[in-house]
This record gives sequence, structure tokens and C-alpha cells, in this order.
Amino acid sequence: MLSFWLPGLGQLYAKAWWRGCAIVSASGLLWAIASQEMSPGALWACRWPECPAWAALLWGLSLAVWLWNIRDASRTARISQ
Repeated sequence: MLSFWLPGLGQLYAKAWWRGCAIVSASGLLWAIASQEMSPGALWACRWPECPAWAALLWGLSLAVWLWNIRDASRTARISQ
């Protein structure tokens, strides 16, 4: 359940060091990009990369990575036991 709070934390706990560090870094980068895309002007003007559809795609991708990460962390924990 650690990956529920921070993607990659469950992998680090299961001693999958490289995998956990890669997931923490990648999800942090994806989250940072997605948060910058959703500026107030993006709601009214569809200029790339400030288009609301682009921001929604990035947030959707972040959500998919987060959900996959939770499943992967539980699978990694079972394998490492």
C-alpha cells in the first residue's frame, strides 16, 4: 500500500531499488509536466501545449501509471518474499 501514497515506494520497500527509483523519478516528472500544463489560460484557449485536452491526456496518463504502479508493487512484494 506504500505505492498508493507515492508511486515507487512499494518497489523500494520490496528492495527492487532500480525499479523503485525509476518509477519515483518518472512519475514525479510526469506529474510536474501535467501540473504545469493546467494553467488558468488553458481552460479558455486551446494553444499547444496548454490545450485542456493535452492536460487531460497527461493527467489520464499519470492516473494510469499510478494504478499500474500499485498493482506492480503488490506483485513485486509477493515475488520478493
